[in-house]
Amino acid sequence: MLLTKIGSYTVPSESHLSSPFSSPRSSREDVPEDPSVSYYRPVRLNGSKSLTLSRSNKKLSIVKSSLKYLSLSSRHLWSSASKKHEQAKSSTMEVTSLQDEIHTAEERETALKAKLEHLDDILRTAQLANYLYTRMRWTPLPGELPVEDADVDDWLQRFLVLEGATIFFYPQAAELRPEGAILFSEIADVGAISGKIQHDEETLTWFGFHVTTTEGLRLECATPLKLQAELWMSLIQSVLADKKAQERN
Repeated sequence: MLLTKIGSYTVPSESHLSSPFSSPRSSREDVPEDPSVSYYRPVRLNGSKSLTLSRSNKKLSIVKSSLKYLSLSSRHLWSSASKKHEQAKSSTMEVTSLQDEIHTAEERETALKAKLEHLDDILRTAQLANYLYTRMRWTPLPGELPVEDADVDDWLQRFLVLEGATIFFYPQAAELRPEGAILFSEIADVGAISGKIQHDEETLTWFGFHVTTTEGLRLECATPLKLQAELWMSLIQSVLADKKAQERN
């Protein structure tokens, strides 16, 4: 563009004024370059496709990592819950077992206490109570052969109790119920008996007595102590004598 100086003013020359019908100039060559002005042009990146794939791969990797973490977390939570359930179940079983043991021990304690109380009552009220070897025999009927002692070994240790007008015999002292009993009103005869037994290649002498009922039942009692056998027999005979005296009066 040419400048024309008129007086003190400078104006562009007419020949170089823009005509409204002239084509506009959009070329950058007609514009002076100013270093302070930036000119942006759309730039097409050749690696845009690879960048998109890279971003997709990163997203996919993040999703996979998240899914893996969630899977491991859920598996860990399930394993922890399962272990806690098994521990709770085991603890419940142990508690139940301990409760059963305690209940059983309490029942045994109650039963033993009842047996001890019963034994205490017997020892306080009975005239006599001891362990004796006993056996039951029936009086042979007329023409019947008696049982030989050498053929049958039926001695059993029982706990005999003489209380009031009855002889009770228990399998053990702690039993609550007697195995049997003989009333003095049923006794027909009382007498001394003795015998010998083989024990540890030795011949031992035993002492005892028998109590025979009116029905023919014969209770034989034996002990290695002669004094004990005599005490039992004398006490039974004394009770029988007192009973007969009361019946006469």
